[in-house]
Amino acid sequence: MSEDDHQTGQEDAAAEMLKSFVSHRAQAVACEWLEVSKQAFEHASQTLGKLRAARTIGEVVAIQTNYVKEEFENAGQHARKFGEIMADFPSEFTKAYRDLWLNAMSTAARAIHTTSQTASSNVESITDAARKSAQIFDQRESA
Repeated sequence: MSEDDHQTGQEDAAAEMLKSFVSHRAQAVACEWLEVSKQAFEHASQTLGKLRAARTIGEVVAIQTNYVKEEFENAGQHARKFGEIMADFPSEFTKAYRDLWLNAMSTAARAIHTTSQTASSNVESITDAARKSAQIFDQRESA
């Protein structure tokens, strides 16, 4: 496997990991948003039914006041949930890149180790060849 193929493989792995990570995070946000929409629709429908049954202005005002109060409470709960979802995003995102970085550094360390062993072996071979050449040269000189 060439260095370019290896680098391309790492880039593909990084892209796939990021796509999976973002997809997972987007899915969590979409699910929470769906839950917010569903609850808001149900709450509005229930409130509308209560308003239709109201007989006095006082009841209408009380129903509307209760509706607004409950919507603010629900908004606060969902804002906390969105906050929890998004609070983990930076740490998960940096963890993904940290893991990728560590993998790349490990691969580079293995490549350096292999290269240094090969270079050492080559130096030994060259040294042996030089010694043999020197011996042959010395033998020719003395003959």
